[in-house]
Amino acid sequence: MSSETAADKIGSITGSALFRRVVITLIVLNAIIVGLDTYPQIHAAYGKTLSLADRIILYVFSLELVLRFLGSNPPIAFFRSGWNLFDLIIVGVSFLPSSQFFTVARLFRILRALRTVSVLPDLQKLVTALLRSLPALGHILILLALLMYVYAAIGTSLFGEIAPKYFGTLHKSVLTLFSVITLEGWIAVMDEVLPHMPAAWIYFVTFILFATFVAMNFFVGVIVNNLQAVEIEERDDIAEIRKALARVEAQLQSSQDANPSDERSRTHQQHLERAS
Repeated sequence: MSSETAADKIGSITGSALFRRVVITLIVLNAIIVGLDTYPQIHAAYGKTLSLADRIILYVFSLELVLRFLGSNPPIAFFRSGWNLFDLIIVGVSFLPSSQFFTVARLFRILRALRTVSVLPDLQKLVTALLRSLPALGHILILLALLMYVYAAIGTSLFGEIAPKYFGTLHKSVLTLFSVITLEGWIAVMDEVLPHMPAAWIYFVTFILFATFVAMNFFVGVIVNNLQAVEIEERDDIAEIRKALARVEAQLQSSQDANPSDERSRTHQQHLERAS
């Protein structure tokens, strides 16, 4: 058996839906174990069992990475994938001695649940779309920060003496507007001001319209557009692969059609040589 054939067989195993389901099940089980270990009563009663189960799952994750490496053709392709490097770091750091790096080891035990992203292609699309959206989201954040700064300065000037708890200083006004933008408890803030300034509702309503409905919709729109772009690129890649496979099948078919005629020619030539 050639090494290439072995790599292809291992790659077909690691790329199968069953293999993916097993890995996802182990990730979920590992997350449950880490969660249970945070309860002092459970840790005191079953700490050793949970630690043993966690260590076994870690070894299985290591075996999974080895199989994915062996199934890569060429092997260096394993390290070209950012998701493989992410999994390698998450699993590798988990082998750090807990006595010396307790906080880091515990953190990466918890982060193993994020490996679900590297296993599910749909989640990979979402993360890719979020990463592509970062430049545009940065501009939206700057716009939102300017809007909040202007409204915070106005709120401090108008309501600083009326409601010092919410608008006494500029940074208090920013924190208040941050809670208002989440649409959580903004009615209580407005009720604090309205008895002293009845027209204050204009301030809150306009801020919510601009900051919440406009700026947040910008966020959603940018992410959705990038997600659609990722899906379009993926469909284009699949279409190119199908075209390449069709060309290879056509070449194979043409070579198979040519082989029988060559065989008949050789047979005819042999008959002529025997007759002569």
